[in-house]
Amino acid sequence: MRINRITEHVDKKGTPDTMTNISTRTNAMRLIKAAVLIASAALMVGCDAVIDCFDNDGPVFSNTTLEPATLNQVYSHSIGASVKNELFDDRFDYDFTLLSGSLPPGITAVASGQRNLLITGTATELGTYTFVLNVFVDDGLNATDSNLCYRNRDREFQLVVKQDGA
Repeated sequence: MRINRITEHVDKKGTPDTMTNISTRTNAMRLIKAAVLIASAALMVGCDAVIDCFDNDGPVFSNTTLEPATLNQVYSHSIGASVKNELFDDRFDYDFTLLSGSLPPGITAVASGQRNLLITGTATELGTYTFVLNVFVDDGLNATDSNLCYRNRDREFQLVVKQDGA
């Protein structure tokens, strides 16, 4: 006759294994593996490049909403950009592109200074106009030497043209 014994696995401290202890050790091993991968990446591409992606270095729009325009009245609103987590982001050239959608008739977008796009003109038609802008930054260096994780960012904007007094 065979007797089946249930045995407890005991760790080095004499504490029986439980599902919680096993799960905690599994999670700890995953964290250790992730740390090893990060360290390996840092050795291959440089520590700063890895940190740049962790803190999400790259261009961002400084404002995401536009004030409404009034029909047949002069409108002017600036959309700015900067490089997140970069103290010396004036060294970059900022290039704005309208990717999709359209501005209201009578309204145009023109570069204003190094890192601003001026939305200006006189809207001639009522409506809600949705468009996507892209900002691309370049300093003549490759992304790793520029201390960037990414070089461009897209953002959707909406410009409402309303009737005077509405």
